Amino acid sequence: LDPMLSKHKVWVTPVVGLVEDISSFKPTPNPGEVDSIFWVPLESMLSSKGHSHTDIELFNTTLRIHNFDVEVDATRIWRCSDEDDDSKSQSSENFVIWGLTSAILVRIAMLAHDAAPEFEFGPSADLTDDGRDEHTRRNVP
Repeated sequence: LDPMLSKHKVWVTPVVGLVEDISSFKPTPNPGEVDSIFWVPLESMLSSKGHSHTDIELFNTTLRIHNFDVEVDATRIWRCSDEDDDSKSQSSENFVIWGLTSAILVRIAMLAHDAAPEFEFGPSADLTDDGRDEHTRRNVP
């Protein structure tokens, strides 16, 4: 995937990995950066179910921020800290996937499933096309 510009003007290069056996997956998130890790089917990033969007002005252009409200089975949630975790007794929990994370996941889902999303997703929807050539985009913040 191409690098994408965050709202903090930091270029982010998405990296994709494959977990073949999710039952043996033992993530170790950095508690300073991550509260929870959760699993959702990649094709859900192409569905209009739970999808909404917000248009914002950033970098002198209108950008569409995609939001996904997802329900996650409790067995597919990994916490950075188990302290005061009220969700342990719940069978599922709701999360919101938004911003740069949602833009990256929609792009990955489009490539993996060779399909378009059920909602509008185009050049105005993300921060990759800023008019700079690829070399400049990759090397100059």
